[in-house]
Amino acid sequence: MDYKKIDSEISKWFSAYKNFCVNDEYFYFKKEEKATEEEIKLVEKEIGLKLENKLRDFFLHYTKKLSFSVYFKDEFYKTLKKDFTGLFSATLTINLNDMKDLFFLAKEIKENCFDEGDKNADIYSDKLPFIFVPNGDLISICLKTDKIIYLSHEIDYSHGMILAQSFNDFLEKYINIGLLGPEDDQRINFIPIKNKGLDPECENALKFRNLIFKDI
Repeated sequence: MDYKKIDSEISKWFSAYKNFCVNDEYFYFKKEEKATEEEIKLVEKEIGLKLENKLRDFFLHYTKKLSFSVYFKDEFYKTLKKDFTGLFSATLTINLNDMKDLFFLAKEIKENCFDEGDKNADIYSDKLPFIFVPNGDLISICLKTDKIIYLSHEIDYSHGMILAQSFNDFLEKYINIGLLGPEDDQRINFIPIKNKGLDPECENALKFRNLIFKDI
């Protein structure tokens, strides 16, 4: 993974969003120092498994906490409603220190929120959550296939949906759609074919990029 390119692309979006977003305490792009091997091993010990290799590399060679947050101005939000469904923000938080809590949250949901034999509970198996969605959902890595899977606490159409083929694939595509989401009703604008994942070259993604960067 080319983390210099990742950093540059996120910075471009953040700069471009200044014309469309509220400049308050929720407008930020922050990156902490890289994680140490000892910090990663401590988390792995706490959850009882090794982090997926690409996610582990992200923490070790890029940052142990990436935070991005912008919320659109009311007038821009109203403009977006003409062509898009539910776009109101672009956010992303990937934090090594959240991994333990997310892991045990997913385990608790699986054990306590489903009837015995419910196949929806099986979707939580072999998943490592790494993003908490503000609506209570989780974005996870499948430990068997490396695919990025959405876990919906409401067990709706998005539960078990494939977002990307790997962590690196997800990160690149999520940035290329402007880091929009991560709620399913925002992200769905950029998944034209269910379970084919995010498509940064779909009609909606191209339309949004042209809108944000047209004067740059």
